[in-house]
Amino acid sequence: MFGETHSPLINAILKHNIHLLETSFQPLLQYSNKASRGLLDFDIKRVYFKNKLKKLKQQQQAAGAQNLMGGPYLILAPINAFMLS
Repeated sequence: MFGETHSPLINAILKHNIHLLETSFQPLLQYSNKASRGLLDFDIKRVYFKNKLKKLKQQQQAAGAQNLMGGPYLILAPINAFMLS
């Protein structure tokens, strides 16, 4: 396969631009053939998922700040939180 034979080149490209894993190189994360598990370097996967978790945390903090600021559903936020727990 192309990815297996060119994995050093793919890893070099991704080290310089990790955000390509969110667009054109995204299938490489989903490619789960046992023979190609080592296609992407561990460091690249680690940085990608670390960035992904950071974005999720920022989104949750922004949503929490939005609830603190008020809005038409301010009274429903604590009720929904209680019902979901």
